[in-house]
Amino acid sequence: PFTREVSTDLSYFLNWARAEAIKAIQNKVDTEILSGAGADTSAATKKKIYGIIGQGSTAFSASAAGVATAIPNANLWNLIDAIDAQVSKATNDAYFADTIYINPSDFAKYKNMVDSNGRLLFEYNNGGVYTFLGKTVVRTNKMAAGSLLVADRSVFDLYEKLGFEIEIERVASTDSYVMYLRWRGQLVVPASKKKAVIYVASIDTAIAAITATS
Repeated sequence: PFTREVSTDLSYFLNWARAEAIKAIQNKVDTEILSGAGADTSAATKKKIYGIIGQGSTAFSASAAGVATAIPNANLWNLIDAIDAQVSKATNDAYFADTIYINPSDFAKYKNMVDSNGRLLFEYNNGGVYTFLGKTVVRTNKMAAGSLLVADRSVFDLYEKLGFEIEIERVASTDSYVMYLRWRGQLVVPASKKKAVIYVASIDTAIAAITATS
């Protein structure tokens, strides 16, 4: 809510409020796209955004990748290779994971990994973009610490209805206004393409699953 005086005395206020509202909704939509609670289970959940983690991904499986307890001293590098193997085997090479979504804390933990020649595995490119084993790294706090999402981004279909809708309502009793901003959309990952989106609930557990026993 804001008063009529504010809207008239501060000419920039409406533009500022609109920009802040759009930023807040975009951030909310980003969160829902990744971990939204949408599902076919009820009328209420059907109205929510179907998150990638809950509805549009496949859980990592060391067995499906063919590397269960098979890699000596396994690390994150080996885990990404195992995920690539799972995607390749499950899709018959139709898809290739090109993006890694990781929590900033985990990125800080792993970013200084080096290969046997001392070369950094997380490579920094112009524009502040990092890559790891040829995959774009997206650092986002919307991923829970300790988890990982590796995906072929081409399988994500985001549908938007009419973009952002802004409505300003007059409240005569208080000589004020209320601004509403709405967004309507949905994320779709076809069932056949979920095999190209691999979710790792626990990086440590996944690495332990591919590590050879001594």
